[in-house]
Amino acid sequence: MHELSIAKSIVDVVKGNLPDDHDVRVLSVSIRVGEYSGVEPSALTEAFPAACFETPLENATLTIELLKATYKCNACGTSFPAAAGLCPRCNSTDYVFESGMELDILSFDIED
Repeated sequence: MHELSIAKSIVDVVKGNLPDDHDVRVLSVSIRVGEYSGVEPSALTEAFPAACFETPLENATLTIELLKATYKCNACGTSFPAAAGLCPRCNSTDYVFESGMELDILSFDIED
């Protein structure tokens, strides 16, 4: 399950951004996961508590925002859902991924 290693990476990034001057406890972490990121949100949710064990994130909640994949047409500049297959404006097949492969930490809340 690669979601455990992803959860551990999230914990490491959050820990690396905590204040050094005193003990804090992380209450919650919010992330954004792209539809084509290869991350299974339910597996990540299950792995998160194990990654947080005996860290300042122990008992923190994880909120996952799902981001639908989109393409951007190189011919006309239109953004459209990746499932469409063709640009809805000009019917071009010349497009690139615009979003949907992200895994971003959006925020975390702490308690002093």
